[in-house]
Amino acid sequence: MNKDLEQYFRDEAQSLLFRINSALKTAEARGSFADAVQEVRRYVHTLKGAAHIAERFDVAQQAHALESLIEQVATSSNQTKSISQVLRFTDGIAALLSGDEDVASARASVPTEGFASAAPGETLYLELKDIDEILRHSSAVSNAFPKLQAASSECAEIGSLLEELSELQKNKSQSDSLQLDLVRSIRQRVDLLKRNFELALETLERDHAVLRKGLQELRLTPASHIFIFVERAVRAAAEATGKEVQFETFGGEIELDADILFQLKDSLVQMGKNSVAHGIESPTARRAAGKPAFGTIKLTVKRRGRRITFTVADDGVGINFPKLRERAVERGWLSREAAEKADADQLKSLILRPGFTTSSEVTEVSGRGVGLDLVSDMVARLKGEIRVASEPGRGTQIQLEVPSTVTSVSVLLVRVGAMTVGLPADSVSGTHPLTKLDRVHDAFVLDGSALSLVPLSPFLKAGNGQPRIGIKIAAESPYLLGVDAVVGIEDTKIYFLPSFVEPEAYVLGLSIESEQEVRLIIDPAILRESLGTAPKLSGSGALKPLPILIVDDSLTTRMLEQSIFTTAGYNVELASSGEEGLALAGQNRFGLFVVDVEMPGMDGFDFIARTQQSAALRDVPSILVSSRNSPEDRQRGAEVGAKEYFSKTKFDQKALLERVSQLVGRK
Repeated sequence: MNKDLEQYFRDEAQSLLFRINSALKTAEARGSFADAVQEVRRYVHTLKGAAHIAERFDVAQQAHALESLIEQVATSSNQTKSISQVLRFTDGIAALLSGDEDVASARASVPTEGFASAAPGETLYLELKDIDEILRHSSAVSNAFPKLQAASSECAEIGSLLEELSELQKNKSQSDSLQLDLVRSIRQRVDLLKRNFELALETLERDHAVLRKGLQELRLTPASHIFIFVERAVRAAAEATGKEVQFETFGGEIELDADILFQLKDSLVQMGKNSVAHGIESPTARRAAGKPAFGTIKLTVKRRGRRITFTVADDGVGINFPKLRERAVERGWLSREAAEKADADQLKSLILRPGFTTSSEVTEVSGRGVGLDLVSDMVARLKGEIRVASEPGRGTQIQLEVPSTVTSVSVLLVRVGAMTVGLPADSVSGTHPLTKLDRVHDAFVLDGSALSLVPLSPFLKAGNGQPRIGIKIAAESPYLLGVDAVVGIEDTKIYFLPSFVEPEAYVLGLSIESEQEVRLIIDPAILRESLGTAPKLSGSGALKPLPILIVDDSLTTRMLEQSIFTTAGYNVELASSGEEGLALAGQNRFGLFVVDVEMPGMDGFDFIARTQQSAALRDVPSILVSSRNSPEDRQRGAEVGAKEYFSKTKFDQKALLERVSQLVGRK
């Protein structure tokens, strides 16, 4: 057995036994085993499936026997005795895992603790929350870069001042030579300090980039990592049923949240087993139907916008709808009349119910009514969807679609005005200078086809609306997406926006290269669907609003506000303190300041007061966004000159964007 797979199985099995043990002890305390039957049955079913995949057939046989025991004692009048029987059996399985055959056969005392420490291993497992915590600290490290850069610039300024002082000293008498020596020494030290700063910056930037990339890769896992579990389940089920099956996979290179992937592992394993047990026919039956003796089961993973789909499809007999009607009536779920009138969609939903099975006998792979209901429950917990399609004689397809918070893709970087955005590379089939294409009315001729041009600039409120490059979008209805330039291709991580942020539908997510560099990732297929509400191009192109300066010491708040404003089409710059914000405000033109109140050093009130005292800044409006929301704070904000005050505790994104639009306008 694969060493990693063995460790995975041992850890999972011990966890499942611990859960079974906990559920039984809770039931024992309540004096009712009936309340725990369904929960325990599911854990045992998962354990049996995992044991088959890991080729621990001894554990699989014991789990199968335990399932039968649970069925026998579920309705027993002596609940305490029933619970004790099951506990002794789980103790035997735990002993099997630890390699103690004597204890396993005896099924002795009931364990009082969990099984997590029963089989120590050499593999280090990281909690995803720990990785996320490291990533947050990694982002915080990037806050040091602007400060170091500012310090380096300050050193250069000091050096210039000393140079001026040196020139002045040259005009004085020879008696001042000691002062000249002193100035020379100071200048040398400042030069050395400057070089050290530059080296430190270079090292920090390089190491920080490597650290962040490595941590992001830890957070993501290729879909192929769970293919082995499903493949082994399919193979074991085929051997148990005497069927011949070939297993095919697609999309294994797609990287996505490790948490989501491994939560879905058991569901995909169950779907594979179901395809064998209920879909694929015996070799004899397949030949009689004019099919190859080998059945085919395919597992496909795809990215669809902000969601990931997992599809398990077989070329078997398809769903037996007459038997579904029969079972629904037997179970009392439908009356005879309702069952006869039920359409395919209504009937397909029945296979997701707990306890439902069309098998007439209990085997190691089917018949207990524990199956797709587990899949349905898991998908519901992940706020996803499950779809079932079937054609009699041709096969069945079950698709799970779940949201993802982050995924890894290759993107084509393009520039529109001053903005650089990404397009998933798999949606692009070519780039073409528009000046080299023949034009017919409003379309461009490419490979003998007339393709419409959709400029990206009005969607992003960037650029002058006159694209130079056409990106051919590979879709059912291909078109050219107009951009100013192509930057290149890179592999990046897409962070999908949280549910309370409402971007345009065509915004797939964000690529966060650093705190100062956040890019939009656009889904061109959905962009085409948005053409009915797309903003119109003007001949000269509308002027962009000036950038927004966000001043907040909280990284989380800065990144959230940046994503909101960037998604809405604004350019954004960031400052982590009032002092840094004031320095940036003096160097660049801004259309709006969005400022936190509570910050170390210069707070938000002081920041706004100082901008109001500056002739160059007093016309720039300010908005306060703070967790402080007392009437006194709001009054003080108005007194120092803030145009609006928003509470972080009752954050209203829509109201914020509406007020920003009113204040920024078109400068």
